[in-house]
Amino acid sequence: MSEAMTIQRERLVLGYVAGATVDEPFAYSLVRLWFHEQKKPEAERVIFGVARSCGLYVEDNRAKMASEFLAGPANLLLTIDTDMEFPPELPEHMADLMALNPQIGILAVNVPLNGARHAGFSWDADTHMWDAIDPLPAEPMFECDGVATCITIFRRSCLESIEQMFGKGSAFERIHVGKARDERAGEDLSVCWRAKQAGQHVYLMRYPSSRGHVRHWKRRALVDDTSDVFPQVQVCP
Repeated sequence: MSEAMTIQRERLVLGYVAGATVDEPFAYSLVRLWFHEQKKPEAERVIFGVARSCGLYVEDNRAKMASEFLAGPANLLLTIDTDMEFPPELPEHMADLMALNPQIGILAVNVPLNGARHAGFSWDADTHMWDAIDPLPAEPMFECDGVATCITIFRRSCLESIEQMFGKGSAFERIHVGKARDERAGEDLSVCWRAKQAGQHVYLMRYPSSRGHVRHWKRRALVDDTSDVFPQVQVCP
């Protein structure tokens, strides 16, 4: 894209679940992000604040982060798992994509989990189960029913619409799946299901390796993709 698009950069809250310590690569990524932010003019900075939660159940921790985020003024919540390594430009890239695509309520990076090759899922209304999307569509960013949320950005209006439909603090409660309803989906697919029920749009994107590596550290897996979804942007003061 030869001509840059002009946008108003929205600041975001960075959320993560951690106890007294985090994995070294994640800590290293946070330090790089801090220095990257400090080098930019005030108008181009993207991090508004940090929401950190520590507890036994991941869905409760994510709910606490969402509650803290909704109590503040920011419009975007970016959650990153603490076993991830990411380039310092990733938050601003995702914030810019949300600014350019106001229809998106949830946007996740394609970070596979639990043996799946990709992080996108479709919902089978007959079996009430999730099916992995494999292969992925050719587009670098596309809509789907659910995503694994290792690196995910949420729009305020999306979380608010979920709470309006399902109740306060309900976004990440694990839904029952299967015909017998005797299984429960993970909190990531559960929040996607509720978002879709509330009329929101869920998208998955590839993160281009040319812009820095995203690494799922515990699995020692690089998320490597050549598709570049990011347009050139110019940030308004």
